[in-house]
Amino acid sequence: MLALILLLLAAPRVPSSDGEILERLHTTAEDPGLSDLRQKRAALSQHPEDLQLATSTARAYLERGSIEGDPRFTGRAQAALAPWWASADPPEPVLVLRAIIRQRSHDFAPAIADLLRALSIDAKDGQAWLTLSSVQAVSGDLESARKSCNHLFGLASHLTLVGCLASLNGDYRLFARLLESDGATSPGEAQWAQTLVAELAARAGEDPVAEAAFRRALSADAPSAYVLGSYADFLLDHQRPAEVITLLRDRTRVDPLLLRLALAEQQLRAPELAAHVAALRDRFAASRQRGDVVHRREEAIFELELEHDAKKALRLARDNFAVQHEPADVRILVEAARAAGDPAAAQPAL
Repeated sequence: MLALILLLLAAPRVPSSDGEILERLHTTAEDPGLSDLRQKRAALSQHPEDLQLATSTARAYLERGSIEGDPRFTGRAQAALAPWWASADPPEPVLVLRAIIRQRSHDFAPAIADLLRALSIDAKDGQAWLTLSSVQAVSGDLESARKSCNHLFGLASHLTLVGCLASLNGDYRLFARLLESDGATSPGEAQWAQTLVAELAARAGEDPVAEAAFRRALSADAPSAYVLGSYADFLLDHQRPAEVITLLRDRTRVDPLLLRLALAEQQLRAPELAAHVAALRDRFAASRQRGDVVHRREEAIFELELEHDAKKALRLARDNFAVQHEPADVRILVEAARAAGDPAAAQPAL
């Protein structure tokens, strides 16, 4: 009977109607940016087929999602494009935004198809070329990614062009000199550029350069969840878990950041570790139930480092590597294969 009661208590609750509010992200008083998003959403509800308003709203949600690391903003961006989402031939701006949304869902092949279609309409869309390069690189097609970067000449800032190529070549030096001499065109570009310098310098083993660039990136008014996670990885690799806890203790809503916080807590045997491991276990289970594979890499790390299940971690890492090939994807596949005593499984990454 007790087991039945616990099962009933654990069962997911189905909302009584589509209009039921489950959670509010913030209040307008807390964040003027969210107030602006609500105004856009309200206007769009009155004019859902206003293409300019819809694409502007979708871009704003995507930008906010990048800062917060919250996938719900990506869902709202998709909702803003609802009149054209399922169309085989939507307007060019919708194709690019749909591709970005699909990229964030790791639906890479349809994203590439959308971008190629968009570029057949407007070959001078710099955002489309930049996104295409990113998707091709993550998919492991580095030669095509370089060609897409080259198309940015004259369509994007010099910094963006050189950064696109630097991310593929792995050499930060020319890019860092350009950033120092020319500067960035916006706070968002500056944060991206400093993060790229930091990651490439860290990969080259130049830790002081990486540390300084990470700190410049974090000095932005709204450091993104991505830069927080990347810096946390740097700190964990250098056995500085206490700094990770200080950095992330208030960012537990974002699954990848909660994972890094738990990894730091494990190093320090912090009392909060058990609760955070349980929360991650529940979140990954919920993701699987939704069919969501966005955080498969993080789940592999979770299974290897926190659940200590090398075989399950290896299975997840292999599934993840079949889709994306970033350095972190290589690393977790190699580490899981070694821990599972199956070095041959790492061969695709090697």
